[in-house]
Amino acid sequence: MPTIKHIFKVAPSGEILSIGLAGASNLPEGLDEDGNLIVHWYAETPASLADFMERHYYDYGSAAFTERPPKPNRFAHWDFETAGWDWNSGKFLSYIREDRNSRLTATDWTQVADAPLTAEQLAEVSEYRQAL
Repeated sequence: MPTIKHIFKVAPSGEILSIGLAGASNLPEGLDEDGNLIVHWYAETPASLADFMERHYYDYGSAAFTERPPKPNRFAHWDFETAGWDWNSGKFLSYIREDRNSRLTATDWTQVADAPLTAEQLAEVSEYRQAL
């Protein structure tokens, strides 16, 4: 009988939630009490478990881990229904908002009455902040 190398916990969507080392007593394969799938892994250990989780999902149709293409950008999310990358506009807009707020905060010191800036510099900062 082959030796179990790892225990995978897979969400109903197919997302790999965790990968653990096999031990003396392992959870049985199948659905756990939370509805997640427990899968025993008998093959050699992937070089990077984190990379494996990022690049694979569990395809319930074929009952196998399936490789997905690389994430096109940090604002993409994997759509398990279409088995493809999808644009996450909310995540992108949140990033833009956080970046703008950070830039405004970095120039807050220029808004105090005794800021050591010339009138020309104050006008430039004011224009920059308005553009943000």
